[in-house]
Amino acid sequence: MSSSDLSLTPESIHRFLENSNEQIKSDLESYFLSGNYTGRHFESYSQMSNPCIFDGNDIAAVMCLSIKPEANIASDIYELATAEELTFSPGERNKPIWERPFSDYSPESLFSTTYFALKAIPNIGQTITSKLMASKFPHAIPIWDRDVSALLNNPEAWWQGWYEVMQSSKVRGQLSKLRTHIGHEGLSLLRVADVALWMEAQRNK
Repeated sequence: MSSSDLSLTPESIHRFLENSNEQIKSDLESYFLSGNYTGRHFESYSQMSNPCIFDGNDIAAVMCLSIKPEANIASDIYELATAEELTFSPGERNKPIWERPFSDYSPESLFSTTYFALKAIPNIGQTITSKLMASKFPHAIPIWDRDVSALLNNPEAWWQGWYEVMQSSKVRGQLSKLRTHIGHEGLSLLRVADVALWMEAQRNK
């Protein structure tokens, strides 16, 4: 299928994973196993972070994705965290998107409140906010990336779109097999999808 045929639906993502299986395997090997991409360390820093608050490890994780945050971000996030405005239950970290109610992604949800609290910090835009949240909630929040969004024809409802995609047992099964292929069983299925699509987007630039 051509990249223009891709969209953020269960059927489209399923076809992409099926039709591009060998290419995706090669891409994942290159990304996570070759040493060519600093993004392979994103999970390492993310896992070291405090599950209840954003901390420096979340910022380091974002930096591994070739993002260079401004200095104020660390101090402003620390102030929010210590003021208990961005504190979470430890169990939130590992609860996957397909086991959550759709309301977790509504405008009134904790995720939305957190997103806008982060985005209100000077020098934090949509990209850094998305990556910070994916570091804190790797199994629940899909990374937003401009190139991947363009590859998927710029869907308006990013979280909700991924929520529907990840309800598909076929998609989860495909992503799980790809994760096993590279021997990273702790990797979130959302992250497997993110890297597969990001690598495809780089080829189509």
